[in-house]
Amino acid sequence: MRWVLLLLVAGGLWWPGPATAAAANQEAGAGAGLGAGAGESAGGRVAFIGVPGLLWGDLDPRDTPRLWELAGQSGLGSLSVKAVGTVTCPYDGWLSVSSGVRAAVGRRCGLPPEPAARGQGAVVPGMAELLGTRDGANAGTLGAAVHAAGHCTAAVGRGAALALADKEGEVDLYAATPAGLSDWSRCRVLAVDVAALAQPYLVDGRLPQEAELLPPERRRDLARQADAEVGAALDRLPAGTEIVLAGIGDHGSAPHLRVAMWKRPGTAPAAQPASPEEVTGRGSGGTRRGGTTSCCCPTSPPPS
Repeated sequence: MRWVLLLLVAGGLWWPGPATAAAANQEAGAGAGLGAGAGESAGGRVAFIGVPGLLWGDLDPRDTPRLWELAGQSGLGSLSVKAVGTVTCPYDGWLSVSSGVRAAVGRRCGLPPEPAARGQGAVVPGMAELLGTRDGANAGTLGAAVHAAGHCTAAVGRGAALALADKEGEVDLYAATPAGLSDWSRCRVLAVDVAALAQPYLVDGRLPQEAELLPPERRRDLARQADAEVGAALDRLPAGTEIVLAGIGDHGSAPHLRVAMWKRPGTAPAAQPASPEEVTGRGSGGTRRGGTTSCCCPTSPPPS
């Protein structure tokens, strides 16, 4: 999943031009309590929405209209979420985004830890311990790089906080839900955790040993809930935000390819697909992108 990190680099978020940097610094000086990055301009904003457990088969125009619409506006791919073990729990998925390389906490894990509030932001507990492990030694790479470039980070949900926390575990703006984040335009780098398709599968806080623990009807209900949570985030994102959405973890004992979408600002919406098969590529061995069929497990940003 290092392509998420590479996408942020490719978007020029960390090295703005002189005029942009000067404006950001001027606005940062006027911001209250956030330091560098406060009041950032609308250009060059990226939002990463992680939906652990999301499969292409979960998308449907009736039950998941917001995900369906986003798919019609995006480049699409099928993402291998394999980190270190056979399956990747949500904790490992978010930790890999944070690290920029495959990472894991092991122990058939579950969700990331709940952040502790600090001012408008939060601190992710256990960061020092993660940095002392073999498979978590790169935790905080993404957040530290954003901070080093003078930008702030905004996270919704515990997984998003882990993804954007720096080496000290700190994220600048934090809320547990989309409605709780007061300012969606302040930071140039945002992340949102939608855990609706993962949390109900956990047994004693960990991934189950069954491949599919819940019946189809229950999973369909969870897909509707995830769609509503994604929609709540999309409705609050400033216009022109670049959006990456991915199913960054497994939900049981069997690994699957997961959803990956990349919506770029200024890209004309694609014609709305006529059927689920046209979006998911079922029956054609791949996924739809710009009228073509491809199969990809990205380890670098999707092509322009």
